[in-house]
Amino acid sequence: MANLLIGCRSEIEETDRYASSANKVLSRFIIYAPYEKYQELQKITQEDRKLILQCVLELFPPSEELEIGFLKFKILPNEKEIKRNIKLAYSWLERAEDKLSEGKELLKKYRYAEAISSFQECIALFKSNISSLNG
Repeated sequence: MANLLIGCRSEIEETDRYASSANKVLSRFIIYAPYEKYQELQKITQEDRKLILQCVLELFPPSEELEIGFLKFKILPNEKEIKRNIKLAYSWLERAEDKLSEGKELLKKYRYAEAISSFQECIALFKSNISSLNG
């Protein structure tokens, strides 16, 4: 079950329904899953759905401001863009690692200016990686 939730995202969404106690707004916990996992999640049993909701309620226990009463699965929006960003991030990480190794080798040869340049490129690639993952 846990493997199905890897790579998913979630959010809490308020609904229009009210709980019977103290007129609380019931909220829906939405799990956004990649398409393949979404199809598998649609097939899980009611007991497994209840188990997931119980785990969510342990993370977000009912309070005066929030009460989660529903669980819903949806397809992860922008899945293609996310996959593209992850591939791009990995390529920048590889390039950053190459620049780091290059800088270390240049230091051994006492070529400090070139080593600093390699380290600066490594940092720039690493920052680009973080930016691509943040969307």
